[in-house]
Amino acid sequence: MISVQQRLPIIQKHGERYETILSTDSSFSPLLDTDKQPPLAAESQLTVPLEVEGQLHDIVFRNTTEGYGLSDELVWETRDGGETWKQTLPLVFRPPFTAMATFGEEGMIIGDNRGGIHVRSHAEDEWITTQPTNDEPIKEIEVLDKRRWTAITASTVFVTNDGGATYRQFSPPEGGGLSAVDITDASLMHICESMYYIWRSSNSGKTWNRLDDIQFGFGILYDAQFISADTALVASWYPWNLFTTFDGGKNWHRSPFDYPTSIAVASNGLAAYTASGFVRLSYDHGKTCVNSINVTELGTGEGVTAWDYQKIVALDDNGLILLLSNSEGQRSVIAKINVDLSSSVIESKQVTEGELDLSVLTLPVGIDIRTSS
Repeated sequence: MISVQQRLPIIQKHGERYETILSTDSSFSPLLDTDKQPPLAAESQLTVPLEVEGQLHDIVFRNTTEGYGLSDELVWETRDGGETWKQTLPLVFRPPFTAMATFGEEGMIIGDNRGGIHVRSHAEDEWITTQPTNDEPIKEIEVLDKRRWTAITASTVFVTNDGGATYRQFSPPEGGGLSAVDITDASLMHICESMYYIWRSSNSGKTWNRLDDIQFGFGILYDAQFISADTALVASWYPWNLFTTFDGGKNWHRSPFDYPTSIAVASNGLAAYTASGFVRLSYDHGKTCVNSINVTELGTGEGVTAWDYQKIVALDDNGLILLLSNSEGQRSVIAKINVDLSSSVIESKQVTEGELDLSVLTLPVGIDIRTSS
């Protein structure tokens, strides 16, 4: 039975504009009564400004207006906050490309599938190539400035403080694959070892320590965002939970089953994560999740029934940018979601998705969550 306090989203399509309307009317059920319109409690506008053939591997934003999407051989660019996109340079160095990051006013870093990292500080500069490894594709890059960045492959994290002239390296001793890297400040950074573990460095990658072992809480890790040394959100594909901590990892809390894969956090408190067919929103850096947006049908069809890669970016102007791509069908979609932060949905602190209660994230992680009530 659907709760009286339901806030279930429905999607209305107007050309390329989608509206997510959240209902508080106990007599309205989008599962049962699709003809009746709910009273308007909150609205999130979703548009799809870009659908392309081929796979986009990454998307990054320098600020609220300037962003980039990376394909095998070229870069897409937006200068209006993701409303419109255009192709820019094909890149002159070797493709295919796999990851990117930006820094400063014009700086950009791009990784390729052979372990190369290509850097330029200004648009008119020549690209400088560094080669931390020759064995594996670069999976993700996080950057502080033109001299300090961190990149991961499937097995190793590489940290430089001198513009790529030298790299510190670290690989987990048990050989687990790396799935994500996050830099909080000049000293603090984290990496996800895809099976169960998070590693922390508090000295710019000189040494690494594993966070308290909660092996039976975490599962396969997809993403992590550490807002500070104390506050973090972690996406675990199995057992399908979003984990949060507010005391530096001493205690963890988990959401219900959501299949999260990508997390985004903005400085104004807006946070979001992608899950199986929807985007979940928070307005207090993940302490509560109060809204969800259905994206199940975005861009599917024409040989694509599901998206095998998802990434979300949170902007400080209450916008979200969502990248969905499919390697087999060779199609990609970039969507923009404008979020209404002033809505009363913020005060509700509860959302229900079908029969699944998705309320405040207060369930502590015990020794084994499979036996937690």
